[in-house]
Amino acid sequence: NPSTYLPTVIDNEFKKLYYQRSYFYSVQYAANSTFDFDKNLNSLERLVKYAPRAIQVGLFSPFPSSWFAEHPTQLSKLMHLISGMEMFIIYICLAGFIISIFIWKKKIEFWMFVCFSFYFILLPTYAMPNIGALVRYRYGAIMLLVAIGISAYIKLYIYKNKNDLK
Repeated sequence: NPSTYLPTVIDNEFKKLYYQRSYFYSVQYAANSTFDFDKNLNSLERLVKYAPRAIQVGLFSPFPSSWFAEHPTQLSKLMHLISGMEMFIIYICLAGFIISIFIWKKKIEFWMFVCFSFYFILLPTYAMPNIGALVRYRYGAIMLLVAIGISAYIKLYIYKNKNDLK
């Protein structure tokens, strides 16, 4: 649905995003890891209301419920276990990312990395609603957040060691 308050150029970009999502569903409707098939994101309002779910899926999928679920083959089961271990480590690093917000909240460079990462995590979440594709497309962006989280842990470790030596 066209927006009445956005410039046509921007509104057309949201329309392309909607068409990409619709095309993905039409081609991959039977894929095992497709999510939110019932969500029709055909307006800016619906896209904005979907943002919390998009952030959840973009940052935290594949979810723990799929790590140990029954899968058709042993190889598939092994791959889900490996991705589960990877996500467990990412979860720990994302906790460090939360800490980093308090450490570097006044640094413009920090917010530039965060905005870049969230853009490249959310765009595939909206355009290709499939966890398998999402894991591949968001990899670089989520690794930036992981690196920031690790940096926060290192900063806290150094700070603690400096205070212990006094």
